[in-house]
Amino acid sequence: MSDDQQALRARFADLRGNERRLRRPPPDGQGGEMLAEGYRLVCDTQAAGHHLQALLVRGDYSGPLPPGDHGVLVLDPPEVNRLTGFGDMREMAGLFPRPPDADPRALVGAARRLLVLEGVANPANVGTIIRSAAALGMDATLVGPGSGDPLGR
Repeated sequence: MSDDQQALRARFADLRGNERRLRRPPPDGQGGEMLAEGYRLVCDTQAAGHHLQALLVRGDYSGPLPPGDHGVLVLDPPEVNRLTGFGDMREMAGLFPRPPDADPRALVGAARRLLVLEGVANPANVGTIIRSAAALGMDATLVGPGSGDPLGR
């Protein structure tokens, strides 16, 4: 295995610990990372202006890869599980630098309809609530202390 492949394995293995997955970085986002899972979401995240740094691809995926200059690590599903701890993963997961959080004052001032989450610890619930809010036309979401990371897997 090449040094590049070893480095990619280490980056994705670093996501394994629960404390790493659930910990939110400071509001400036410095040093934080976010994952986009699935071909469509990886491409949408790129289209939104985020730089894809690394890609983890299931070995049984035979479709296209997102464009760009990024490392690609291909592993069979059981290897993905052993490396990352993800019980199941869609066709791929892209690793992106995490953007800084938006200024809450600016969001509140610009939003007509605002959703505020506080203490919603389960990241899956956070994601479901945010997707529902978007479908209902909310302008912005503030995620407060004690809530799961909205940019987590």
